[in-house]
Amino acid sequence: MEKLILPGMENQSHLFQLEQDVHYLNCAYMSPLLKAVEKQAISEIEKRRNPQNLTLADFFDPVSEVKKLFSNLIGGDDPDRIAIVPSASYGLATAALNMPARKGGKIVLLEGQFPSNYYVWKKRADSSGMKLEIVNKPTGQTSWSEKVLNTISPDTAAVVIAPVHWADGSKFDCSSIGERCKETESYFILDGTQAIGASEFDIGESRADALICAGYKWLMGPYSFGLAYYGPKFDNGNALEENWFSKVGSDDFANLVDYQEEFRPKAWRYNVGECSNFIYIKMMIAALKQIMEWSPSSIQNHCAEISSSFIGRISEMGFSVDAPDNRARHLFGILPTKTFSWEEFNRCCTEKKVLVSHRGPYIRVSPHLYNTAEDFTVLEQCLQRSIA
Repeated sequence: MEKLILPGMENQSHLFQLEQDVHYLNCAYMSPLLKAVEKQAISEIEKRRNPQNLTLADFFDPVSEVKKLFSNLIGGDDPDRIAIVPSASYGLATAALNMPARKGGKIVLLEGQFPSNYYVWKKRADSSGMKLEIVNKPTGQTSWSEKVLNTISPDTAAVVIAPVHWADGSKFDCSSIGERCKETESYFILDGTQAIGASEFDIGESRADALICAGYKWLMGPYSFGLAYYGPKFDNGNALEENWFSKVGSDDFANLVDYQEEFRPKAWRYNVGECSNFIYIKMMIAALKQIMEWSPSSIQNHCAEISSSFIGRISEMGFSVDAPDNRARHLFGILPTKTFSWEEFNRCCTEKKVLVSHRGPYIRVSPHLYNTAEDFTVLEQCLQRSIA
């Protein structure tokens, strides 16, 4: 079936290698590789065949470039505040290690937060005499952001949330929450994995002390490669590891055994070992360049354009989706009807090659620029079958 392309930003499916009969509405699970990213990976693998082709610049220049690109993407002005991490859990563990404890204090989390952004804080709380305070999603007129704001108090050690909830796409007012954290001198730490790259974000406006992102979803990079921002509160912190690359003078290979105590500035100390991974880093650079060329606002607009009619139609069928003001456009959760059959839905999705996710009570839908309105039409057919 030929896919229908609506007016607006030109559909970008030609930049990917998705099969024409697949309706991939699952970028929140894992992004497909851009052709340019795949090409870069192959090129670097071929270069790595012969190590004599590697130069000193191959270790350091791409690291500086990827830091600069990510800093620009989040509205930052200092690439030295960016660290390369292998996963969101690694970056969050770094933040947890360096967050001072407040005896009897609390760490504020969201209901249904991603496991990697729960376990590390549970451990931190248990080991330091603090407690977790989970803010549940409201059912009334109060917004989730308001509930978070009302929870923050002088005994709050940290607020650890996400700009966009990973399961249902709920949006949070990071600017207001960040301002409240500043007033109470609480750390404000964000897992940006399901937001950065697809939605507009400004690190200065958010007032976040740390922002950690896995790279294989909306940043469209490789698995096991992520990026993190660490603000001034982390400038003299402890890294999870002591690797040579993060030290002053690490670009002088002949004298590496003249051991150095001093780190390179700011977030450099938090780089994972072997962060100049020659293949992955070039893939991430290619991905970030493409995202910057598109712009996150264009991604939001396209996703809204191709999904709005669909959401209206399934709402009439009895399915529930949060109001547009409360959720992202690139990621949203559908609450099924009482008569909904997961078994029939999964059977239909397999038959029609529709890819979405089941997260908690939600059917999680996460489109991108390679999707069209036709993808939602086919998803709608499966929803209809599941309640018949």
